[in-house]
Parts: sequence; structure tokens; C-alpha cells
Amino acid sequence: MTQWFIEESYGLDLFYRHAQYGVDAVKPIAGQPRVVNTNVKDVLVASYDGAMVLGDPQCSTGIRTFTDSIREFRGNFDAFVLRLETGGGHADAAMDVDGLIIDLQKKGVKVVVHSNSLYSAGIMATTNADRIVGNSIMSGFGSIGVFLQLNKYMRKVYNEYVEFVYSPESPDKNKAFNEWLKDGSTKEFKAQVLESDHMFMKMVSNNRPLSDKYQDTLKGGTWNAKIAKQRGLIDHIGSLDFAIDLATKLI
Repeated sequence: MTQWFIEESYGLDLFYRHAQYGVDAVKPIAGQPRVVNTNVKDVLVASYDGAMVLGDPQCSTGIRTFTDSIREFRGNFDAFVLRLETGGGHADAAMDVDGLIIDLQKKGVKVVVHSNSLYSAGIMATTNADRIVGNSIMSGFGSIGVFLQLNKYMRKVYNEYVEFVYSPESPDKNKAFNEWLKDGSTKEFKAQVLESDHMFMKMVSNNRPLSDKYQDTLKGGTWNAKIAKQRGLIDHIGSLDFAIDLATKLI
């Protein structure tokens, strides 16, 4: 019999699954779990749904709070299944999840990502996972790339009502912003975006088994799970139970 335990943590559901093989026992979620059998494999399943922002937005939970909740989880677990549903977000939030995955792997924990929608920063965050599973053939993946949104209205407001005074010894401070503020030039911003984009593409190409058959996987397109699997962006297509069972087999 398999037991599930649910704990509310920062508004997130943390599912602690006790996958038992030939035994009928229960491991409590509160406190240090009791070791029932050396053949028992424990999988922690946690969900994050929404835009990936590092800090806590109003009335919601940010990525740092989420990753901290995993690091502070009181029980022992051999594998981690991350249910991540996101259209993207900030690079710093993506790198925080990437850091969590790497830290868990250093401890011998296998990491499987399960998703129905994994785009942009969601891809960046999970390239180091041991496996990525799409929920169904209609699940969506991709949008690899970096962009910057500049508010033209605020540029007008800043120019009319705000004045910045910089030290003459720091002429390059906020250079890209000041050039845009002055004449609308995005040259410096584009250089920063291009550098970040190259780092993003390098992460994906280094950590994912991309197919040589496709030359446009890193150019910002989006695909259903079937095509994403052919391209090498994901490894499997299956339900959450499939992802959890896969995690136990990787241990």
C-alpha cells in the first residue's frame, strides 16, 4: 500500500509519497521519518504554478520561498518530483530552481520534472533535471530566448519629472538605461539581452540531448510534447504517477 501525506507550506501543497515494496507501513510527515525498510523509496512531490518571480509577489508565493520550503523539508527523500507549470518569468528565479536541483543531486536525490506547460524560464530552470516528463501529447514546451520589456510611458514620465545625478567617477552606471532614457536607444540593452540569450541557449544545448535533426529548437519556438520529445527538450510523456514511478526507478 502506498501512503500519501500532505503538508501546507507557504500556500503550496507538498506531497510526501512513501512508495513501499512488500511492506505495509506508514512514515509520518511531521519530524524525522522513521526508517521502516531499507527497500523503501521516498519521493517528495512539490508544485509551483505561475510566473517565475524570485521574491514573493502580493498574495502569492515566489520562487525563493518555494525552493526554501524544499530545502527545509523535515523528511528524508530519495527522489524529488517537481510539478512546474509556467509560461516563463525572470532569469534569477530560474537559476534559483536550477541551483536547488543541483544541490539535491549532490545529495544523491534524483530529480524529475513533470509539466503540462513549461516555457522560457521554466526550461532554463530545469535543464539539469534527471528527467523531464510532459503530462500529455498536448502539453506545451519551448520559448527559449530572452527579452526585455521597456515602458515608453515611464520613459516620458522620467524625462519630464525625474532627474538622476551620478558621481562623475561612475560614468557607466546604468549606462543602458540612461541611453534609452536620453534618446530611446536600445543598443546597450540589446547587447545585454543577447549575452543572456547565449547563456540560456548554452544551458539547454549542454544539458539536454537535443536532436541534430532540428536546427531551430533554440530560436524561440514552441511545440507540443510529442515534438518537444523528438527535439530532445523532454524525455517522456506520461501522468504524474508515471513521473513518480520513474523517479523511484532512477534511485
